[in-house]
Amino acid sequence: MKDICQALYEYLSGQKEIASQVGVRIYPIVLPQDAPLPSIVYAPVLANYDSALQGDTGYARQFRLSAMPEHSSWQGNCHEM
Repeated sequence: MKDICQALYEYLSGQKEIASQVGVRIYPIVLPQDAPLPSIVYAPVLANYDSALQGDTGYARQFRLSAMPEHSSWQGNCHEM
């Protein structure tokens, strides 16, 4: 089974709108110090089981996505997933 972080990276890097802006500069958790911009950083912020009366429905995870612009005046469009 594929790890959710790997799947998120593949999803983001496979989107034409995103790839045209950041290429493959998509990093987990921390932006490397000398990473070229623009870049995207993703980090898990919550992981727990989602339960229902009939039992567990599965593992739920939430991620924070941060877009690091090339210039401080850059205003990019958000892509809805």
